[in-house]
Amino acid sequence: PLIRLKASQRNVAEMEACAFAFGVMQDTHSIHRLESFSTKSPMNVRIAALQSLVKLGDESKIQDLEILALSHNLFAIQALAQLKGSNDILFELIKSSNLQTQINAAIGLLQRRDPRCLPVLEKFLLSDEREIGLKILRSVGGSQKAFKMISLPSKETEEGKNQRALCRHLKEQF
Repeated sequence: PLIRLKASQRNVAEMEACAFAFGVMQDTHSIHRLESFSTKSPMNVRIAALQSLVKLGDESKIQDLEILALSHNLFAIQALAQLKGSNDILFELIKSSNLQTQINAAIGLLQRRDPRCLPVLEKFLLSDEREIGLKILRSVGGSQKAFKMISLPSKETEEGKNQRALCRHLKEQF
């Protein structure tokens, strides 16, 4: 099919989207290509390929996602949040000194309905006095998202007001 042809292109966004789609469509004929993507591609393509391989039944690839998450890759942390059995590693990541890692691990635990996320979420989303907000990050192929804590711009500019409103809305969703 056309999607397998697109996957052979060198466009990173298309490679990522195809790698993700192979998992969603349960395309077992693309396992060899996904194996290749999972080791020899840009990081976003690797993560999408690893996710698809897990969806296709290769649970050994969970460990590869865990390694990427432990290296503070925000997209890998969010990918783990989609997998059963990831709660303990997400909880370990909450203890990181990296604030971006902490918040993504906490959001991942929230998605898994694990109450161990509550102290971190309460700290950053409810009681933090700093002028911070959350921004959604998307991978180039659009198959992955993560969250980034940002300093909020001044209230006095139009851009600042818009950014603050978006961050407030995102916080309220959590």
